[in-house]
Amino acid sequence: MTGLGGVNPLDGVRVSLSLVESETHRAVYAVNIRWTEAGHAHAVDGRATVTTEPLAVTFDGIEDAPGSTSGFVRTLVRTTARSVQDGRWPRRVTRWRDEA
Repeated sequence: MTGLGGVNPLDGVRVSLSLVESETHRAVYAVNIRWTEAGHAHAVDGRATVTTEPLAVTFDGIEDAPGSTSGFVRTLVRTTARSVQDGRWPRRVTRWRDEA
């Protein structure tokens, strides 16, 4: 199975955001992070609360993500917030990264 950009999700990190609730300038996403390390699958579930005016993100539960993954998740959530137009938040966002 190949993910976005030809990256096999089993060889790296997969981050999924699922919209839980939203208002015009605020949203809450369920965050799911999956990765493999030494042949073993791992997962972390948490939440991200985002506001667009001013742009701010708070996280709960992603502290156990590996290495630079939490920075990757923060960037993904901020980029998602910047893409919001007329209060329409993306329902799902999934990205793969080729390393943990």
